[in-house]
Amino acid sequence: MTPSQAVRLFHTVRHLKPVQVLYRAKYGVLPRARISEHIDRPVRTSKREAEPVPFAAGPDEYLGDGRFRFLNCDGDLSDGWNPPHHSRLWRYNLHYFNYLNQLTRERHAPALGMLIDDWIAANPVGAGAGWEPYPLSLRIVNWIKWASAGQLLPDDARASLYLQARYLAQRLEYHLLGNHLFANAKALVCAGLFFDTPEAANWLSAGLAILREELPRQMLDDGGHFELSPMYHAIFVEDLLDIVNLATSAGARRHSADAAACLALAREHLPRTLDWLCTMTHPDGEIAQFNDAAFGIARPYAVLAQYAQRLGIVWREPSGAQTLKSLDASGYVRAECGKYVALLDIGRIGPDYLPGHAHADTLSFELSLEGRRMIVDAGTSTYAAGDQRMIERGTAAHNTVTYEAQSSSDVWSAFRVGRRAYPIDVDLHVAKNPGRSGARQDGAIHAGADWYVSAAHTGYLHLPGQIVHRRTWHGDADTLVVVDQLHSMSGRVATDADRTFATLRFAPGFDVVQRADGEIIVSADGMVRCRLTHTGAAARIIDDFHHPCFGMKLPCKLLRVPFLHPTLVTRLSFRTLA
Repeated sequence: MTPSQAVRLFHTVRHLKPVQVLYRAKYGVLPRARISEHIDRPVRTSKREAEPVPFAAGPDEYLGDGRFRFLNCDGDLSDGWNPPHHSRLWRYNLHYFNYLNQLTRERHAPALGMLIDDWIAANPVGAGAGWEPYPLSLRIVNWIKWASAGQLLPDDARASLYLQARYLAQRLEYHLLGNHLFANAKALVCAGLFFDTPEAANWLSAGLAILREELPRQMLDDGGHFELSPMYHAIFVEDLLDIVNLATSAGARRHSADAAACLALAREHLPRTLDWLCTMTHPDGEIAQFNDAAFGIARPYAVLAQYAQRLGIVWREPSGAQTLKSLDASGYVRAECGKYVALLDIGRIGPDYLPGHAHADTLSFELSLEGRRMIVDAGTSTYAAGDQRMIERGTAAHNTVTYEAQSSSDVWSAFRVGRRAYPIDVDLHVAKNPGRSGARQDGAIHAGADWYVSAAHTGYLHLPGQIVHRRTWHGDADTLVVVDQLHSMSGRVATDADRTFATLRFAPGFDVVQRADGEIIVSADGMVRCRLTHTGAAARIIDDFHHPCFGMKLPCKLLRVPFLHPTLVTRLSFRTLA
């Protein structure tokens, strides 16, 4: 191991909690859990007090005739349930059984029931990807939702489901924590409510104990999920809604006081989680793509809002008249002004002990204009370790500043982070005397901006010169100005055009052209949408890609603006739309 690798490893592991280290060692040394496969048949299930309300339906993943589509990649069962030519994540999706709750499930109900039988026959206890704790947790819940919605779950399937819950109880993901452990707990609670045995009562107690501990830890004060991925936040919201739905149907209050308390806790938290998701949703109805976030995995806000309404959850949607909405604990800001909505990232990359889904995107932003995304994140197309995963997590893939060709946080492998950036000096306000915004060469703000957000980060402090990147956004109804300043704590600021630059990625469908005078014209559908000017060196317009979904890449234009001075001012004017 080289000295630099040792430093990276130190910064990666030093934040881990003792329980993570203990369980990683335990699971790395000990063989997979072995359980008794004896079950008294028929398996006793609990009597429901009421029918559950309809669950949130997902996209069609089972296409019929034994064909599936996951992550925009088609496949079938010709090579079994663990096909080696598909990615690990594709195989996981095959084992999740999310397709039991897809929009066309009624049409495919007989075939879906046969898939359950086939899975049982082909996947003996403990063998294959389907018995790893995370896919196991999701499948347990999906089979229970299938049965709770009135579909047939034969005795053999119920027996298999019982064994799956028994196995999961011995393999909880304390080495990871976060959304994985929450999914484990949800599965134990749902299985504990579904079955009527003393062992199932123990699962319920264990799951409830985890939920009571993890809910306050994983939900931030502003309602956000602490891993700071809008996609995983939406999954978290659906998890809470499912718990409320299934617990209410099963008569949680009849099971135990703990179950009733957990149901009440989930109901209490849901309004804030829905408010957060609404804030982080663009006008097109899809999430912002900060950190690991892709469309088509979690249900959109509108679908989850309808699900919540069916459950009687009451909350107040954010007012569109609010110019700035700050999610202080998460470090996200929504600026809604005139014809644009900007979503800004001024927060940490995630919890220090669990940054696996983090990107080096500190001080990045996205922007929608007239309801259409215009400035987008690179997105997330893969979880497989390799060059593409590294590119998508790196700073240069995001709408922020890269200094000396370094990422602000040291993302590496598929889910690792070494040294990481921390936000400092955060400030935001709405001006009392709104007017046209602007900035001088030194970055000073002209009076009259409608709104103002400023923050800096420490991600480049370890580099020569001890660099601090500060970014300020301010705007009015017609204009957005972005001011980037590179401050050196010692020495000079390096402004090599190939290594220090700001990036703006435009959504597919937007054309970007540079005029002779340096002005950038952004157009779509034959109309000029934005005029962009800057104080940097000659900008480069690069053909690149946007990855809105896993397994998908769409051509787009990338604008790279090198620094000519330590301060770079970029001005986007939308008055062309008048």
